[in-house]
Amino acid sequence: MRSGAVLAGVVLMLATACGDDGDGSNGEQQRSASPLPTITVSPVDPAHVTAVSKFRSCSGHDFSPGAKGKGSPDDERARSMKHYLKTDITLTPAGQVQIYAPFDGTIDIQAETFALGMQVYVNSGDWSARIFHIDPSVADGATVKAGDVIGTIAPANAVEMLGDHVGPNGEPQTYEFDIAVTSTDDREYVSMFDLMDPAVAAQWSTRGFTAAGTTISRADRDAAPCELGPDGERFADQNENPADWVTAS
Repeated sequence: MRSGAVLAGVVLMLATACGDDGDGSNGEQQRSASPLPTITVSPVDPAHVTAVSKFRSCSGHDFSPGAKGKGSPDDERARSMKHYLKTDITLTPAGQVQIYAPFDGTIDIQAETFALGMQVYVNSGDWSARIFHIDPSVADGATVKAGDVIGTIAPANAVEMLGDHVGPNGEPQTYEFDIAVTSTDDREYVSMFDLMDPAVAAQWSTRGFTAAGTTISRADRDAAPCELGPDGERFADQNENPADWVTAS
């Protein structure tokens, strides 16, 4: 989890399509056999999102095909190939917001290492939408359709796990979650904005979030690599870099 922020994780694990280094893909030919799913329903109402970290940012921790020594020498590493989303969602049960299946699939529920909610996967062929730190509202093994409610954030134990839900000036603390995109073999990563159908993309665009605006190209990140801390996973400087974020308009 990123320091200095109240957050949970929503990670959509899908795959990258063929593409150049300027888009959200890893610049390699798609290896997976089944076609990429299209996000036909936003996993969260973008009206609740106040800021989005860019794909390949230096926010949080290394989330890439080469993280922790994985993958091949040609795989990307030392970058956050997902999006953190800041929201107006409070930590109390009264502030809970629904999470939706972004496409048709089968549910797989897993425990979290940090016991804040659960991990919920929506599996579709070779691809999976993995959503971290939510309270599931569906059963393990269930079949879902795009738009079905699959959980809520913030989880019921958010205050217990994250601390006081009132800020220093009496303002309610708000939730932050992350959305990343990879194949089920964890070799191919892409921005979720590149998988949205036009209707979903338009919902996010009205908030100021577009595929082009929320992506750092591979070439640009290679030229200015993120610095990892002593644990080899978290970035050395986890402070908010405004250049890594897009704020809602």
